[in-house]
Amino acid sequence: MSIDDDLSRRSLLDLFREEAQTQTRVLSDGLLALEHAPTDASQLEACMRAAHSLKGATGRADPLRCAYRRTAARRRPAVARR
Repeated sequence: MSIDDDLSRRSLLDLFREEAQTQTRVLSDGLLALEHAPTDASQLEACMRAAHSLKGATGRADPLRCAYRRTAARRRPAVARR
């Protein structure tokens, strides 16, 4: 079985949960590291990347939002770019 086959059998919610667990772990570890070294730019960057990835995963996992955006894109292409 290929990776693509495995992913196609999983729900968006399952994929979101896995992504959320990974990104919250990175974010938590990074914030703890920043407590000890608040000027560590690499830790801050890792935290920002994790937060951004978590935000993106949240948007992809919301089926109502996705459906709204698809419908809006058909009606007015500018709305889908928001």
